Amino acid sequence: MESKNHIIELVVYRVKSNPTDNKQIVINKTNAGLVKLDGFIYRKVYQSTEDPNLLFDFVAWDTLENAINAAKNMSKIPELGDFIQLIEKTELFEHFSFSNHHSLADKETKTVELVIYQLKEENNNQIGDFFSTYNSEIKNAKGYNNRVLLQSAKNKNVWAERVFWDSISQAKENELAMQKNPILGAAFSIVEKVIVMKHFIEFE
Repeated sequence: MESKNHIIELVVYRVKSNPTDNKQIVINKTNAGLVKLDGFIYRKVYQSTEDPNLLFDFVAWDTLENAINAAKNMSKIPELGDFIQLIEKTELFEHFSFSNHHSLADKETKTVELVIYQLKEENNNQIGDFFSTYNSEIKNAKGYNNRVLLQSAKNKNVWAERVFWDSISQAKENELAMQKNPILGAAFSIVEKVIVMKHFIEFE
């Protein structure tokens, strides 16, 4: 379970071949290498429901300094060599901290929606209302469990959400319903752009 004191590293990347055939490298060997880096707490890996070669890592570190240093020192850890070679392209790599604006329940499911977006800087005074409205509207969605809200350590206007659903179908149904929701339509006017919006299943 996440702690409000953790630094969260979000990495979306594409591997060269089906990760199921390389599970030992992607999970076991990589985790064995990460524990050798200062500040590593835990890692969860997710696989895209639409593109099996697209993975998403959710990695917790104790401090931002250790997280940044770990990225610099990965190539020095022998166990991580095969994993680095397996990566074809990194589509996103960014560090986040927990925000005060989030809904966090005990239940975490294996179905996750990753959403990363940038808010308009001139509307910073509306951010509290934006998240309050979003929480109010999403909490009754069928299949919804909880959402964890993160703020970028580099850009205060960039936010990320890890949303837990009972199933992919319910996540997608809710996505369409949210787009048609007039209350959310008004609230979403402060969104500058959506950087990532994808659905994943925990890769085990």
